[in-house]
Amino acid sequence: MLNKSVLKSLLIRFSGYEAYKWLTRKNGLYCFNYHRIGDCTKTPFDPNLYSCSVEQFKKQIQFIKKNFQVITLEEALLLAEHKLPLNMRYALITFDDGYIDNYEVAYPILKEEEISAIFFIPTDYVDSELIPWWDEIAWMLKNTTKKAFCFGESGTVHLNGSTVDKVIRNFLTVIKTDPRPMDEKLLELKTKLGCEYNVNPRDKSLFVSWKQIKEMKSGGMAIGSHTCSHRILTHIDKENQLLELGQSKQCLEQHLGCAIDSVAYPVGQRNTFNNDICEMTKQLGYKIGFSFTNTVNDLPIVNPYNVSRLGIDNHPSLMVLRQKIVLSGKSE
Repeated sequence: MLNKSVLKSLLIRFSGYEAYKWLTRKNGLYCFNYHRIGDCTKTPFDPNLYSCSVEQFKKQIQFIKKNFQVITLEEALLLAEHKLPLNMRYALITFDDGYIDNYEVAYPILKEEEISAIFFIPTDYVDSELIPWWDEIAWMLKNTTKKAFCFGESGTVHLNGSTVDKVIRNFLTVIKTDPRPMDEKLLELKTKLGCEYNVNPRDKSLFVSWKQIKEMKSGGMAIGSHTCSHRILTHIDKENQLLELGQSKQCLEQHLGCAIDSVAYPVGQRNTFNNDICEMTKQLGYKIGFSFTNTVNDLPIVNPYNVSRLGIDNHPSLMVLRQKIVLSGKSE
């Protein structure tokens, strides 16, 4: 049976109503969020992080540029302060996690199209050989010989009968909702799966370097914080929340020689940050905070520390992207 969101999408697509909804889409701030750009079949890690192919990305940027007033971080801050007109459809392009393809693939296309984007960087991974917890989990799920295992309180997890990308996506949902510390969850998973990823020093770094970040900044891109380690903020205590948010800001400012005004909360779903974290973000000197709740931001923006973004994933065609935009706004 089709779920409600799929059914709604099909009804809009085939009823002829989509064209009307597109033409009458609401004014607001549409934040489009990407992670990785490229061929997902070639990664030994999480294929679901690839938002789209290189060709799709270029087409999407041109599409967004044609249909929205694309703004910079500085203009987004003015919008949050109600200093820009409210009767427009604005677009903001953002990237999470700081993967190397952000620099090698996305950055040249953005420069060519004269579009500025915000790149949210988890500082622990810059110039390092570290593998983030989500990619480590994906690697283990791909390489274990187990067919099923029990994990935490989630019951039995079956590794056959579904494609590997679906298995990874579903299990990472379990990980993100399990409130235990990440180190504890990783240790249990390594034990249950009987395998563990070991970094090969000859492997190319997954993430951007400080030199590359500085080049992107000089080339017109904005840089924001994605905390230090990308731990889920609601799964750690307030002292560690403060360290994750504060130290990442200080680290970026020291390396880049400028104020860091923006932060994207790791994972960014409603159960991964809260009002206390938003207030902490404000007290640390950030001016804007981004979540990941797949809705359009009404204008004026009521809370600049909870600005929603639309996730671009599963390699959407322009038609699917347009449907996503239409479905993301509430009926006027």
